[in-house]
This record gives sequence, structure tokens and C-alpha cells, in this order.
Amino acid sequence: MRTIIGVATVLFSSWTMAQNYEGQLVIPDGPTLPIGVEFITMADGSRGANVVSMAQGQRYMASRLVTYSDQEFEIEIPGIGGSISATAEDDGYRAALAQGGAQFEFILDPVSRINEPVRPQTPDQAAQSEEVAVENRDDSVWLSGTLTLAEREPLGAVVLVGGSGPTHRDEYHSGHRPFAVIANVLTEAGFHVVRFDKRGVHKSTGTFVATDIDATARDAMAVTQLMKQRFPKLPIGMVGHSEGSLVAAMVARQTDVHFIVSLAGPAMPVTELFSLQDRTEAIAAGATPEQARALEALTTRLYEVARKVREPEARMSQWQEILGSADETQAAAFEAFNGGTGTLSGQWASQATYSDLLRIKPMEIHSELEVPSLWLVGGLDVQVPPIENLQAIIESAQQPARITYLPNVNHMLQPASTGSPSGYAEIEVSVAEEVLDAITAFVSEQAARAR
Repeated sequence: MRTIIGVATVLFSSWTMAQNYEGQLVIPDGPTLPIGVEFITMADGSRGANVVSMAQGQRYMASRLVTYSDQEFEIEIPGIGGSISATAEDDGYRAALAQGGAQFEFILDPVSRINEPVRPQTPDQAAQSEEVAVENRDDSVWLSGTLTLAEREPLGAVVLVGGSGPTHRDEYHSGHRPFAVIANVLTEAGFHVVRFDKRGVHKSTGTFVATDIDATARDAMAVTQLMKQRFPKLPIGMVGHSEGSLVAAMVARQTDVHFIVSLAGPAMPVTELFSLQDRTEAIAAGATPEQARALEALTTRLYEVARKVREPEARMSQWQEILGSADETQAAAFEAFNGGTGTLSGQWASQATYSDLLRIKPMEIHSELEVPSLWLVGGLDVQVPPIENLQAIIESAQQPARITYLPNVNHMLQPASTGSPSGYAEIEVSVAEEVLDAITAFVSEQAARAR
């Protein structure tokens, strides 16, 4: 079933071609990469496409279907600066990937589904589910999501908000679908649950900009309003992971919700958090304490400039001066453990909204709220380091806040022995049972109080 909220739209009820294709892309003197192409219906009813490269960890690549017919198609892939063009041949397509002046040909054959790893917790089908679409009319963006419906008398409704980056509705990573797992557990506990693709991801329209958290909040607001319209008599809460908990608080400032759950969410100022992340992630990657401290000292200066300077060209110019004046230890640590990636990448630094993001102090937003909140803090989280984050929560929380510390949980909510991001894919469990239990208990308690 498909639910549309917003202006009327036309849905393509059928395709004359298969919807899923896979092929083997052979790189000369390099690896052979399985490539998948899925043809999908976007949230606004238009045709779309998704490109998959599982060997490179890319399940939902930002893609745009430029042209389409039964005989040929072309897909732009902005993230790699490339495109796939294809012409019908037998049951499939003769395709070519163009990137960086090179072109690689391969055959796409029809398949029933894209081949991908399946983790043991991933539900086959979460209770009763609907595909939903809602329009953020402020930005003319259509968002696509999955709504799972409780099969018994509902206790409440929950909006799941994903973490930073171009996040798929399931928070997909390395075969894991943690939001599908959480939605399934909450639905079985008696809640209607919605999760959605961020703008520009999978079936949602628009363009994703990593630094534009205000846009993400407007999208989350549109999804929250969908739930309020659909279930006006039920208590509604929000569960946000990482940056998603900050987005949830931003939404809660503007509309009534009954509770918030922060899963590995930031409390300390964003500039401090990013600098600390650089140090803790470097240590997790094998840096010595001296290297990690040197990297943190250098990147702190870069973030401070980015916070103050909104114009990207001026910002980058000052960054080059700082990097050029770095001492030998700092320069070596930067090259080995950062190199201008992640929150210091050109993709982030080229956006004017980067300055706005770096000025945010999450606890100032959370402290304006009066709704009950649960903070789940993983002891092995190297992306939102627990000790400093706990201190910020304790010092600043004004609303009825409950903190649950889980010593053996990493940033992606998995049971772990280390917090290194490189280990996320090696862990079979998508969400630690203690995380699922804590979320369910709190959400159930708050829904009962609201009723």
C-alpha cells in the first residue's frame, strides 16, 4: 500500500522492463566489481534509478535517471563524477561506466533482486508495512519512507531520524539495517513507526547537502506532521541516531512531541565534537597518543576558521595557510589519519552552511525542551566520545533526562570489543539487544504516561 500526503501526483503503475539488473565490471589490471542497477518509483511518482556497488560498500548511491526507454537509459552518479549508459541487448543491456575520462563496458542481466549480504537480525517483513510519501512544501522536496503498523491496539507512534550523511531509511551500512530492526521491535511492541530516506537518497527527491542540518530538520518536520495527521489521537515521539537526535530536538522545538530518544547523539558543541572525533578515531585507527593530540590541535584550528568564515573560498584559503604552517608531527598525523576526509573534506568545506553547522551547541537546543528524553551512550563510541559527551549532557540537561550508559556498545549501536569504525562490518549483530530493550522500555513508559 502507498500513502501520499501533499499535492496530488501520478504514479507509474508498471514498468515494461525488469526492475533489477546486475553485471560484472572488469577494471583493467584491477578488480572485478559487481554492479547493480535498480529502477524505482520516486516519492513524487517519477521514475528513478539506484546504482549498487556492494564490493565498495555502496548500496544506495546518489543517482539520477537522465533518460529512459525500453531500448536505452542513462544514469548520472554525482558522487563519483560518472555515469552509466546502456543499450538493450537480448534480455539485458550492454552498459558502459564513464568516469574520469575512462570508459568501462559490461553486461547487465536481469535479476529478481540485487545480491547483498543479509544480517541475522534483519526482519523478513516487519509486521504490516506501507510505502509512504510526504512533501516538504517549504523546499518542494518529496520524501519516501516505510511505515510499519502495529497489529494490535496501538500505544503510540514513532519517527526514526537517521544520522549524518546521505542516510537510507534503514540506516544501511555493511549489510546492516539497524532502523529496520528497531522499527520491527517497536512495531511488535505496539507502535506505528516511520523511517525515511533523506532528501536525494534512494526514493526521496532533492539534493542532499551534508552540512545543511536545517534542511534535514525541515524534512523530518514534514514526516512528523505526516504521523500527526495519520494518528492524531496517539502520543508521538522521535528516536534519532547520532546527528538524528539533534534533528529530533530541532523538530521538537517547533511542534509538540511526547518524548525523544537520543541514540549516540551529540551533546557537546559541534566544533569540539569534530575535533575530539579526529583524535579518538585516529587512536582507533592505530595512532599514538602524541599523533592523535597533534592531529586534534591542528584540526581544532581548521574548525575554528570554518566556524567563523562562511564564504567557502576565503575559508579554504585560510585552511591552506594553517596546513602550510603545521609542524612536522601535525602534518604527518593529518596525512596519515585524516587527509582532508570526513568532516574536513572538500565536500563539507565547500558549503556555506558548514559554518552554521559548526556554530551549533546541541544542549542549548535540548535544554529548551520540556519533553522526557532518554540518552543512550555507548562506552565504545569513538564518533561521539562518551565521557566528554556524558559530561555535556549532565551539565546542561534541563528537561527530564534519563541517561543509560552501555559500556560495550559502539557508535552504530552494535555490541563490540572495540569502537573502531573499521570493525562495524565484521560484527554480525546490527543492534545490541540491550539497546533494543532500553528503547522499547522507555518508549512504552512515555506513551503510557501520555495516554
